[in-house]
Amino acid sequence: MGIFETLFGTKKKDATKAKKTAVKTPTSGPRDESASAKEVVRYIFDQLAKGTSRDAVRDDLKARGFSKQSAEDYIELVEKTMFKRGDS
Repeated sequence: MGIFETLFGTKKKDATKAKKTAVKTPTSGPRDESASAKEVVRYIFDQLAKGTSRDAVRDDLKARGFSKQSAEDYIELVEKTMFKRGDS
């Protein structure tokens, strides 16, 4: 038994096969509406801080499975509390 089989429990061929059949999912950010609120808020904050438009963030969240209203509420929360935008 090779060292890699001992450490990882799979042969190199098996790992390569798994990579080919794996479905590509977003590596960062919330995957769907069941994600924790902290994770969602952090993701939205990071996107807005990078200069991503509000509409692009909303569309991204909708593509990840959030409802339009839920996405709007999260974005509004982040803008009001962290960026001091909107009604004060």
